[in-house]
Amino acid sequence: MTNKELFIDEETTITYKPQPINIRNFDTLQAKIEEIRAKYDGLVVTADSYQTDKKTKQELNKLFNRLDEQRRKVKRDYMAQIKPIEDAIKPLEDDIKETSVNIDKQLKTYDEKWKEAKRTQIQQFINDVSPNYGVSAETITIDSRFLNKSTSKKAVAGCNC
Repeated sequence: MTNKELFIDEETTITYKPQPINIRNFDTLQAKIEEIRAKYDGLVVTADSYQTDKKTKQELNKLFNRLDEQRRKVKRDYMAQIKPIEDAIKPLEDDIKETSVNIDKQLKTYDEKWKEAKRTQIQQFINDVSPNYGVSAETITIDSRFLNKSTSKKAVAGCNC
């Protein structure tokens, strides 16, 4: 197998070599299992066959357990190779996520301050122009759409709300 290289950034890479898992005579084992399935398909246990069928079940369970045990051993070995990279990278991912969350909180705080400043500007505008129209500034409600960054003063002034 050839080495695989993953690029994290321009200075950092991860290089690894995936190893194939070979099962010698797998097709023979597969054929054996199919033969067993075909032989016992539709089996009806009788008083005469009870002991033999019980022994057959025990042998099948032993085969199953051997297959399962070997599969788990291979998996453990592969996972043992993966664990160090996970242990090294997971704290870095956590640090990145924590930093991102902190920046997100700061962005939201900034946005709220910006909206409050815009609300104050709009309220001042209402206070300045409401006497010209013979209405009380307290009776005018500021539409939340006016607090969007994309809403211009001209759009607020021209509103027929």
